[in-house]
Amino acid sequence: MASIAEFLELLSEDTEKAFRTYFFNIDGSLDGDEMVLQECRRQKVCFEFQEPNKIVMRAPGGKEAKYGNEIWYLPWMRSGTSKAHLDGSGPPFFSTSQLDGCRFTIRYHNDSRTRVTVLHVAGDVPGGSKQRDGMETKAGLKASPHPRRTRRYSVSRGAKSATEKVGEDFKLRYDGNKASVFGFRDCGGVWHFYAQQMMKYPDEADRPPLGRAGKGIRELSAG
Repeated sequence: MASIAEFLELLSEDTEKAFRTYFFNIDGSLDGDEMVLQECRRQKVCFEFQEPNKIVMRAPGGKEAKYGNEIWYLPWMRSGTSKAHLDGSGPPFFSTSQLDGCRFTIRYHNDSRTRVTVLHVAGDVPGGSKQRDGMETKAGLKASPHPRRTRRYSVSRGAKSATEKVGEDFKLRYDGNKASVFGFRDCGGVWHFYAQQMMKYPDEADRPPLGRAGKGIRELSAG
């Protein structure tokens, strides 16, 4: 029977199945205007179950903050780039705020994938891929002698293919829909990242604030 308990159990045992079975969405309470200039932070969250298979992750209220789960949370930075360094310390879960025109970049520091830098490049910056490349450089992401350690996930409306290979670098695309990125550290210390895509406007007549499941999940960290 669908429940929060089952979802949290699947996250640790079969993450891919968790995101295929449940529509996982981030409530806007985690990403208010006062947060958009902040870097990655440890964030208390609560999981709320909604029939038939929706899990909403939201900011805890009142006494809930004492008992909430803790994650690494990377909000967007207005007209800029927010950044996080993840390793074997701290919470084993990670999430971005919703991506809508944004780019999410993964840079592993080693082949074991136990240390990683992730960037959330804002979608309100004019220009295209070259401008976002420049923002990555400005944020300290230098060219790597190991290009297969870098993965980029970004919007590309009208893209013919969901995956584009540029040299030895890979760019994954979500075509015109919103998405959120979720990550977890497994028992071996390896960081994995998934994107869950969702429709931007599921129903023209009645647009619920959280949307509905769209194109499903995509593994971002597979090389």
